[in-house]
Amino acid sequence: MAEYRINYEQVMGQVRKIKELSRSLYIQTVQLENIQHSVESGWESPASIIFLNRLKGSIDSMKKTKKDMDDLARKIEKLATDIKKTDERQSEIAVKLS
Repeated sequence: MAEYRINYEQVMGQVRKIKELSRSLYIQTVQLENIQHSVESGWESPASIIFLNRLKGSIDSMKKTKKDMDDLARKIEKLATDIKKTDERQSEIAVKLS
């Protein structure tokens, strides 16, 4: 069995956690978008314009954060997999040379 420079299972567990949190953030974003649509159709006043502008800003920020989380999870997953494969190849070479 190869010795890995990283704890691959632990890293992949963290990747899964980031993906779960990203999905949760997506669900919350959809809920806020539903609120936005409801307000847009049922409330017209200067206060509603301010509220909707702030709400849209929050939704946009949440969407960017979700995208960043997804990108981070993909990068970590790829790097961890690359490290694991490299470690396995090095281990196989070491066994052949011994």
